[in-house]
Parts: sequence; C-alpha cells; structure tokens
Amino acid sequence: MNQSSRPIVRAQVKVCDQTLTFKELTPGKSESAYFIVSCESHFSVLVDIQEQPPLVQELGYVTSGFDYIDYLVITDKKVLLNPAGYEGKIIEARFIAKSGAFGIR
Repeated sequence: MNQSSRPIVRAQVKVCDQTLTFKELTPGKSESAYFIVSCESHFSVLVDIQEQPPLVQELGYVTSGFDYIDYLVITDKKVLLNPAGYEGKIIEARFIAKSGAFGIR
C-alpha cells in the first residue's frame, strides 16, 4: 500500500535478477505479483513518488530453500521492511524456494 501522501508514479522491486514494476499507485492502493527465489538476494527498491526525489533502498534478504513473508511499506521519506502493525496490510512479499508472491497492498 502506498502510505505516502502523494501518488507513486512507479515502484520497482528487484530480487534474484527479477524485476517487478508497479505504476500509478495512489495513496492506499495495492497490487500483487510473483517472484521465483533462485538465489541469495536483497530487495532493491526504487520508488518514484510524484513531485519528490526518488527513494532508493536495499532491504531484507532471501535465499532459496526457505519460505519468507515480508512486508514493505512506502512512506514519503523511506521504504520500511516489516514495520510493527502492518502485517498483511501493505506490501506483501512472500518468497518460497521455487516460487513466491510479492504485492503492494
């Protein structure tokens, strides 16, 4: 979920040499998609928020052979990983050894 005060023009998440791009996310909007976890990797996140400098961050860590459920929250100033109180509400990244789900909620 876009928890910033402005629309997100584009949010891009890279993990294990795969890229998911989400466009035109108004505040409160959510999306979802899937990743395959085939390596060890961080989340590389690039967020273009309307009329603001882009947010660029590396967060978390995944490795094949394990199951993961992570939550990312986009605010005006940064991207947060697994903040208290947001479980299942915002951006859900679920990674499984051969397939996984990622979504902006």
